[in-house]
Amino acid sequence: MVEDNTELNDMLKKATNQVTETDPNPVHALRVDSYLDTPDRKSKTEEWQGIVIHHTGIGNRSNVNDLSLWRRLNVNIAKWLATNDNVYVSAHYQIGYEGELTQLAETDNHITYHAGKSSWWHPGLRIWKKSCNNFMIGIEILGDGNKQPFSDKQYETLSHVCRAHMQKYNIQPNMIVGHEMVSPGRKQDPGKYFDWTKLYELLYAKY
Repeated sequence: MVEDNTELNDMLKKATNQVTETDPNPVHALRVDSYLDTPDRKSKTEEWQGIVIHHTGIGNRSNVNDLSLWRRLNVNIAKWLATNDNVYVSAHYQIGYEGELTQLAETDNHITYHAGKSSWWHPGLRIWKKSCNNFMIGIEILGDGNKQPFSDKQYETLSHVCRAHMQKYNIQPNMIVGHEMVSPGRKQDPGKYFDWTKLYELLYAKY
């Protein structure tokens, strides 16, 4: 989770003040490496107000150090997220260990089932909003943030994806959260090794 320190809070304020600068089609400019079409989605009825960051998990492995295994996991987990089954788990994007970006659903018209039972305090509206799937985009990062750190390339891609959607939908930096934050006690991702400071530094560097 984000540590409560002055440096990070100042960075967050600076990014919040500058996020209103927009590109014509920032999401269209993203470099997407592969597209899959998840059936676990439905029509969007609210405007996007935030982003939830998840990790995919790596099963019962303690860690993964083999690049070929990372590549297989990236393909197999993305395919699982796009499978038509009764699990109803999906996301809009998955980011592989080498920074590969897989799009599972477009964000203009569809929500995906990534947050489950969840809620978040909306600082702008000053209310608790439930069912984060309805107003937050879901991004899965390949790996397990409670077992090992994510790669620099994953943070780089994540910052690009977050920035593009922040610009297109006017999402503020304080509405970028982890699954563990919107479902406390139920979920523990993206995990203790997720570096929130690094993400905000990359976001701020892009503005």
